[in-house]
Amino acid sequence: MEYHPASLIKRGKNFYVQITIPDEIRSEFKGQKQIQKSTKTSDARIAERRKHIIASEVYADFDACQSKPKLNLAKKLQILAGISDTFNESDWQGKSSENSAKQLVKSASNRLATLTDIAQSPLKVKPKIKLMVANATPANPHSDDNLPLQKAIKDKRLLRRQAYNEKHGIEKGDGTISLTPNHEKIVELEKTLAEFKQAYLPIETFGHKISELAEEYFNQRDFNRQKTGSSKRKSINRFIEFAGDLRINEVNKVLANQFFISLTKTKANGTLIKDRSSLKLTFEFAEEMGWIEDNPFGNINLRNKGKKSIETVTFTKAQLEKLFQLDIPEKHRLCLTLLAGTGARLDEIALLNWSDIQTDCETGIVYLDLTDPNSPRKNMRSRRKIPLPPSISLPQRGEGRLFDYRIDPDGKAQNAASKALMRFVKKVRVSNERLVVHSLRHTYKDMLRAIEAPEDIANSIMGHTPSNEGGKYGSGHNLKTMLKYMNQIDLSFSNPKE
Repeated sequence: MEYHPASLIKRGKNFYVQITIPDEIRSEFKGQKQIQKSTKTSDARIAERRKHIIASEVYADFDACQSKPKLNLAKKLQILAGISDTFNESDWQGKSSENSAKQLVKSASNRLATLTDIAQSPLKVKPKIKLMVANATPANPHSDDNLPLQKAIKDKRLLRRQAYNEKHGIEKGDGTISLTPNHEKIVELEKTLAEFKQAYLPIETFGHKISELAEEYFNQRDFNRQKTGSSKRKSINRFIEFAGDLRINEVNKVLANQFFISLTKTKANGTLIKDRSSLKLTFEFAEEMGWIEDNPFGNINLRNKGKKSIETVTFTKAQLEKLFQLDIPEKHRLCLTLLAGTGARLDEIALLNWSDIQTDCETGIVYLDLTDPNSPRKNMRSRRKIPLPPSISLPQRGEGRLFDYRIDPDGKAQNAASKALMRFVKKVRVSNERLVVHSLRHTYKDMLRAIEAPEDIANSIMGHTPSNEGGKYGSGHNLKTMLKYMNQIDLSFSNPKE
């Protein structure tokens, strides 16, 4: 804080040094607006020399007054967070003040994250180790004194919770204690931490807020699809909802791990991986800009974390027959027929134009031309030509699109098409299996395997990228070769007898 300059005033015979007291510390001087100190001389030249010495003493008093409330709040924060580091008045004066505040905030933030995690998943302790938990040394749970405890309890989380003895736990009727932190103390710690940061920590110390970093990142990036940007924003907002809109240097690996642990019971592993990727890239941008030294989301291990994903199942022959026996509007029936008879992706069929249906002049084979560079495709191998089996009947040729499924901002129609077609797929489901529209593509892949179609031909039909390097050369198999194998697949289920 910059102080007001000292001035000389004459009272009676002698000169006095007069300095205005800053508003922030006037309460320490009983509300006085100014302080006056005598130079004990009537000689102006001597008074001028003494003014600087007296001003330095007054400014030192101002410094001390500033450090008192900061020290008191720091001590309160230390006690609530259980931090053993000690601070004195000198730590809160001059250049040391910012370093002390930064150190304390990081330690308290780590403790708050750990306590919050423990509160969300309390651990029960059996009576036989109850005494050891009560007598554990909070400061160092890994000391030699605690070897019996380490042998008795292998759960790593419990070792983190040893500081919470019976005094902090809740006695249960069955003789166990629940090592759960006091929620009121967690709230008080959170409140005190926020108060301390707002009062004594310069914004520059921890830089941008997470939301500000996200905006900077998205302004620099041009995502090919709106869905990609929306997905990344959702991941970042999920983290902000968990941790708060912190300054980016307050985010550390401990907090990052706590975030993913909090999602393990409600989100699938794939969602966790997407969130990690989005947050890692965002903080990687901050690292490149020089705003942080280390990326807290780098090298986060998510193996075996998250809900087990439900695998997509394939249609049985009976389910396919039942599906096409349903009373389905012609538009939706044609879409399902093309999906089941070609193995194409839903979006590839839902976006078809009549101009995409061509006839090869040499062989007379009718095929779907998916090579239009202006249509959204998953990858380069998706841009291909797919023969239409003769058993698939098309309506009279028209203009424009075959289907009127709504197209989203990314130029894709799969969401609207899926919503419309799932009404019928659900009617042939068994139990809670994950049978979806995309299951038709999985089923067609199995059909190709059943007729022992070579892998490279199956890849050309499905638009899959070959697994070997040699398979990536060339433009793929010709229509005649692909149709040879496609005609071996029994599609009679799609044409039920009236």
